[in-house]
Amino acid sequence: MIVRSADDTTEIPREIEILHGEMVNRLRPDDRARALLDNVINELFIKIKQVIKDLNFEFQLEPILVGSTAKDTFLAEPDIDVFIMFPTTVSVDKLREQGLILGRKVLPDGEERYAEHPYISGKFSGFKADIVPCYKLDNVEDKMTAVDRTPFHTEYIKKHLRSEQHDEIRLLKQFMKGIGAYGAEIEIQGFSGYLCELLILKYGSFFSLVDAATTWSAGMFLSLDNSAQETSSANISYQPRSKLSKKLAEKFKNEPLVFIDPVDRSRNVASAVGDDKFKLFIFAAQTYLKNPKREFFFPNHVTPLALPQLKNILDTKPGTIIGVKFRTPPVVPDILHGQLHKCLRVIQKLFDCEGFGVKQAEYYQNKQTVILFELAVAKLPDVLTHRGPPESHENVNAFISKWNDSSAAVSKPYLKAQRWFVDIKREFTIPSELLKANIFKLSLGNHIRAEIGDRPEIYQGPEVLQDGFEHALTLFLDPKYSWEY
Repeated sequence: MIVRSADDTTEIPREIEILHGEMVNRLRPDDRARALLDNVINELFIKIKQVIKDLNFEFQLEPILVGSTAKDTFLAEPDIDVFIMFPTTVSVDKLREQGLILGRKVLPDGEERYAEHPYISGKFSGFKADIVPCYKLDNVEDKMTAVDRTPFHTEYIKKHLRSEQHDEIRLLKQFMKGIGAYGAEIEIQGFSGYLCELLILKYGSFFSLVDAATTWSAGMFLSLDNSAQETSSANISYQPRSKLSKKLAEKFKNEPLVFIDPVDRSRNVASAVGDDKFKLFIFAAQTYLKNPKREFFFPNHVTPLALPQLKNILDTKPGTIIGVKFRTPPVVPDILHGQLHKCLRVIQKLFDCEGFGVKQAEYYQNKQTVILFELAVAKLPDVLTHRGPPESHENVNAFISKWNDSSAAVSKPYLKAQRWFVDIKREFTIPSELLKANIFKLSLGNHIRAEIGDRPEIYQGPEVLQDGFEHALTLFLDPKYSWEY
């Protein structure tokens, strides 16, 4: 059963209320799960304190629990985030160095990850745990690194969240996860856990948020004023960007969603939200209210189509498909996905500049990475008409001289509609040949370049129909929203 606050008067359709109740019962941790998590957290803190004692630091360190486990807004299999608070007398360089030493002692099999500075991420008694150094501050305005805000975020949510809103946040997080929009990391570019928590504070409940989001548009600006927690979700007012300072308005002008951090008002909590995921959430909200179902929260598994089925779809495409395959580089996710995004962009630019017209491009990553491009043109004409200067332009003589002497020209320069042109032979008419000839000239990222090696696996058209491509090709050639499978 969902317990709603007295000031949330939004009318919830009975069908949705029943579904929300079922989802909450599935998402809310039971006593056994809570006891297990509490025991692991206690064991982790005992180990951290022992390591601090053994390392005999010359300054006092204080471990604190932050994130969803501290706020009781976690989903199944939560991460345990522990921040190690250093005194401000310690330099940033020393904080980074000593933070890593401590983290490796606590999580010896962990790996180094990066926020503003490095930290250690690994497993502890079956749970993912992060050991992150930060500064102990009395005021967030004195922050020395970006992660110094996090303890203030945790305290803010714990202070302002009403008891019945813990489950509302779980609903929202699982909805975001189900539609593929949960997480601020580069791979997702979606809604962080903290942003989800603030959205529930703003709107009061999951349903009120989803209902309001159906009318959102790019450039949305949200904030919590001093009375936000006492205001009915039915009386929420949107604040235009004109109320932002000129400096902040300029800073946030290209971001689809702005939610001012109540802890640090110079920061947009939604800065990681990409345009695609912002639009996805709006569309998912609209669709959900029309047809509420479990699959928005827990999508069905995607069953890859068989290669003959994929061939039938491929045969209907007027252009062609290009596939690039290589072993996934063994690097941390943020570096990996940063380089994959870059790789996709530079190859897409190459195809577009040569006239092949990229209609869509995606990458799919597991042990192997597959990058797929759908192109509007499978083969370009052998001859390209090259546009020159207007007939009265000062560069006309240079244009004529250049192309009269060029072996690439298949015609003499000619005048047409008061402008000079010349027909030239294309160097590449097949997109796969273009990419094979240029892939080592592109800035793909060091780790990806190393995995591609000297013999890149580049396929075109029916060549992509091979074992190992089925899952990626199913998602690419027969795209559906997660809740439609």
